[in-house]
Amino acid sequence: MNKSKKKESSLSESVRDSSATIAERIYETKEDMTYNESYKLERLYLHAIEIGDLELLNKLKPNLSEYNTGEIQAPDDIRKLKDSIIITITLATRDAISGGLDFEMAYKTSDYYIGVTEKLSDSAALNMLYLKIVFDFSQKVRKRKMLQTSNEICKKAIQYIYTNINQPISTSDVADHVGLSRTYFSKYFKDNLGFTVWNFILNCRLEESKHLLTNSDKSLVQISNYLCFSSQSHFQRAFKKQYGITPYKFRNGTN
Repeated sequence: MNKSKKKESSLSESVRDSSATIAERIYETKEDMTYNESYKLERLYLHAIEIGDLELLNKLKPNLSEYNTGEIQAPDDIRKLKDSIIITITLATRDAISGGLDFEMAYKTSDYYIGVTEKLSDSAALNMLYLKIVFDFSQKVRKRKMLQTSNEICKKAIQYIYTNINQPISTSDVADHVGLSRTYFSKYFKDNLGFTVWNFILNCRLEESKHLLTNSDKSLVQISNYLCFSSQSHFQRAFKKQYGITPYKFRNGTN
């Protein structure tokens, strides 16, 4: 028997052994009436992410810590937990996009959380991260849904702002992107959405700053520069005016 046929034979035996193992597990599960409820829970929380339903997630929260994606084979429990969380991130990313979250934000969030997952080595911290991921994706979808509009010009403008939030964009830049004059576009945007282009850009930057303050170790200067505020003091004043708390206190969870 040549090497190719030996490999095929070995692969066939491996598949048969795997199938037999799976069949045995299914039999034992049915025999003992120990059905895995994780699929039902998975569909519920993914649905909550897709529609941005934070209230539903809060109801599911006591059960979410017990959720697992199945019997993932891994060398140790920490690796198994990490694999489970990465699967959750993948599923949440897809459902968030389906719920209206733009591709760039969804995949940026996905990449960030996968990176954090790989750095952690404590099960308690990983379980806390799991809950944070689920709620963060749902919250992002909710915010996007609040801004949903059937107006194609406004949708194009919003998408441009989201994509370039860390660039020094102005109302004129957005107007140029949608092919309208600054004066006409400014009035058009406010008439359709109820707020000015500049206020929307500022709000997006401040929301992104909250994410960075919570999920990164970047300094206030770095965050201010990254989000194109004219200075750190400008960033701090705008943040406090918007949220009633300084960025420093927000990061440290103090009032």
